[in-house]
Order: sequence, then structure tokens, then C-alpha cells
Amino acid sequence: MRGDRARRPWRALVVVVPVLLLLAGCQVHTRVAIDVDDDGSGRVEVAVGLDEDAASRVPELADQLEVGDLVADGWEVTGPAREGDGRTWIRASKPFASVEEAGLVLDEVTGAGGPFRDLEVRRRPSLVQDRWDLAATVDLRDGLAGFSDDALRQRLDGTNVGLSDDEVAAQAGRPLAEVVTFEVVASLPGRVAGNGDVADGRSVWRPVLGERLELSASSTSWQGTSSLWLATAAAALAALVVVLLRRAVVGARRRRRRLEGPAVGSDA
Repeated sequence: MRGDRARRPWRALVVVVPVLLLLAGCQVHTRVAIDVDDDGSGRVEVAVGLDEDAASRVPELADQLEVGDLVADGWEVTGPAREGDGRTWIRASKPFASVEEAGLVLDEVTGAGGPFRDLEVRRRPSLVQDRWDLAATVDLRDGLAGFSDDALRQRLDGTNVGLSDDEVAAQAGRPLAEVVTFEVVASLPGRVAGNGDVADGRSVWRPVLGERLELSASSTSWQGTSSLWLATAAAALAALVVVLLRRAVVGARRRRRRLEGPAVGSDA
């Protein structure tokens, strides 16, 4: 089934996580980004980043990833590659043509019932402005179990994934929420606001393993055509006002001269 196929590549992207968690000092960061353009199209990206220690322990990571299903479903997969922040990233991204498709695209890679779900982007147009609203759920209350499935357990020979979060944290030597970190970033047209932080014009949330977080963001953008029409109309109105004022001034001067009559000492 397509749903099963879609979920497996996401597990493949994070299949290394449970193993790395057992290695003290390693850290894995998962980032989900939703970018919406002015016309309602956009892109979803899901990325997994490994710190230097974690990446060094899996030098053949590229050979272990199974992303054929993602690519077949139209996803662009890059990495693993070390980037400027020092992490080694595996990224999967896919465009969507309308706001209605955004949630469907995210479900393809995370699963409709996965930890990242219920993404909804709405656009409410008016004559001169568009109102944009984004909502989603990040439910990490199941801990690592939320990223596990039968295929993943088989891949790991039934080990590690079956450990409780406390056992994994004990192996890692620090709280699990410090070992596995998450970030969701959303970009909407216009100036964004919501229940997350705002950085570089985007809403940013940092969900914590073991917790549930409801995301909400909104923005308002001017419609390009309407804005141009309004600017043109305003300029035309301003020009008309100037013309009318000039005519009124000239007319007033002429009337005053007629009332005052010829100047004293004139030959008239």
C-alpha cells in the first residue's frame, strides 16, 4: 500500500537514531520546514542532522539509507553531507502546488499518524489582502516508540528499539531530550506571528521528546495586483486633487480681481 511505502522511507531517514542514542556524546537533530509562497504553493523538507561524533560512528550511512520509495514519490533526497553548522545532514524535500496539498505531502514522509501530523495551511483572500493560517501537531509523548515500526525493528534485529526511553537515556549518559532534539520551521507570506519564536521572518518551534505541542502561525500579505491597482488609483486621485486645487485657486484670484475693479491710477 502507498501509505506503508510512504512511511518506510521516513523510518529509513531516522533508522540510525536508536543506535546512535546508545553512544554517549552523540546528538541527533530532526528538522521539519514548511515554506509557503505567495500563490499558495511551497515546499516541505524533513531533515535529520548528526553531530560530528554521531556521523563519525556511521561512516557508511549513505549505503544504509533506503530512499528509493521517497524518490519514486517525487521527493528530492540529498546527503548525508556535512554542512556549515558542523552537522551531517540527510534531507528530503518535496514541493506542493497548493495549500491543500501541504499536509498530504508531510504525511507522505512522516505518516498520517506519525509524530508530525495534522498540518493544515489555509488562505483567506480578500480584495487587497490574504490571511494565512498554519496549524499542526507534534506529538512526541510516545518517545522513541513514536518513530518505530515493525520494519525498523526487523532492520535492527529486534534490538535497541525495544529499549525504554529511560534505558536509552541511561546508556547515553544524559537526558533523552538532550540527545534527540527537534525543530519545526514555518514560513508564510507576509509578517508571521504565532505561538512559536520568530526568527528571520519565520515561526520556529522546538518540541521536546515526551511532550505534545500544538503549532499555530498566521500572517497577512498584500495581493500584488490589488496593491498595484490601489497605488495607481491613489496616485491618480492625488493628481486629480492637485488639479482641482489649482483650478480653485486660479478661479478665486480671478473673482477677486473682478470684484476689486481696475487698479487706481490705471488708464482704464
